[in-house]
Amino acid sequence: MKRHQGIKYKCNLCSKEFSSKSYLTEHMKLHQEITYKCDLCLKEYSNKIYLTEHLKLHQGIKNKCVLCSKEFSRKRRLTEHMKLHLGIKNKCNLCSKEFSCKSHLKEHMQVHQGITYKCDLCSKEFYRKQNLTKHMKVHQGMKNKCVLCSKEFSSKSYLTEHMKLHQGIKNKCDLCSKEFSCKRYVTEHMKLHQEITYKCDLCLKEYSNKIYLTEHLKLHQGIKNKCVLCSKEFSRKRRLTEHMKLHLGIKNKCNLCSKEFSCKSHLKEHMQVHQGITYKCNLCSKEFYRKQNLTKHMKLHQGIKKKCDLCSKEFSTKCSLTEHMKLHQGIKKKCDLCSKEFSCKRSVTEHMKLHLGIKNKCDLCSKEFSTKHTLTEHMKLHQGIRYKCDLCTKEFSRKGRLTEHMKLHLGI
Repeated sequence: MKRHQGIKYKCNLCSKEFSSKSYLTEHMKLHQEITYKCDLCLKEYSNKIYLTEHLKLHQGIKNKCVLCSKEFSRKRRLTEHMKLHLGIKNKCNLCSKEFSCKSHLKEHMQVHQGITYKCDLCSKEFYRKQNLTKHMKVHQGMKNKCVLCSKEFSSKSYLTEHMKLHQGIKNKCDLCSKEFSCKRYVTEHMKLHQEITYKCDLCLKEYSNKIYLTEHLKLHQGIKNKCVLCSKEFSRKRRLTEHMKLHLGIKNKCNLCSKEFSCKSHLKEHMQVHQGITYKCNLCSKEFYRKQNLTKHMKLHQGIKKKCDLCSKEFSTKCSLTEHMKLHQGIKKKCDLCSKEFSCKRSVTEHMKLHLGIKNKCDLCSKEFSTKHTLTEHMKLHQGIRYKCDLCTKEFSRKGRLTEHMKLHLGI
């Protein structure tokens, strides 16, 4: 009845309030540093219930969903999972945002209440106390080391996930059988099937991953990740990390053909070549190594174009339109070494290779090219790809040459 009457039990030490006396009793143990230890693995818990749930892991006891047979180590996780089948959502009373899990709603409420846990050393703030605890280990230099390959991790959970790679354990998607090395990757992947997205309240752009939305919000806030060596700024922390490797001379090497890449994501794409993984267009059978490139390609078949409001020129991708708009705005990308200016960022990247002496090499005939674009065009010769004129059936090895040829028919 006290819950309905709105009676709260308040902690005298930190003023935190609880709906029941038993919750307050458990909370007080945190101040008294009372813990419940597992005799088998020595893991400690602040709550006896959590220890009981943990012991089920050692006993092999699982909480099984009667609808989809999915198993959970904790009963409350099964309860949250069942809500998905029943369509029950945990709704925020302040902004109407919905969450599949009650704990996620609780975290979200801290945003409205302005409750954060602040690091005394670097002033970084966290909504969850356990995230601050993990973060403090970084300052303390505490690492969780893999006994097999000596790789170090900032948290025990990351080490546990890493160990699965050595054991050959994969986390499989129940809907499409796709496998992942990490459980949290499966969780993010499942959102694609459920069409769950994280939307930016400022520009309505949507992301499948919460981390990507957090990085995106920094653009609106004007937060940049700056390189201490060359002062170059990046909107995403991981791009700065990849950039730093260039200064340090660190390369991402392919174990199969020894080819080196400056970016980890480029190596990942390259590995698909060895594995034969491609995304095929159902309409024209064209294949892509990246799913997002197939998505962009499909827009060509659907006739979806991005139109410039100033000159009505149309583009197949938003990125190409953005680069084009810079021409109208007079924005130029400058080479730091020779001050040459370019309208497009990727043109600067290709130009820098000339200064660095980097060549784009053909794997089939070892011919070298100064730009990636010319290598791509060259590869079409090996693949037998031709560009055919619809008016006179003349064929060309390069798209640019077909465009020039068409001008003859049009009298341009």
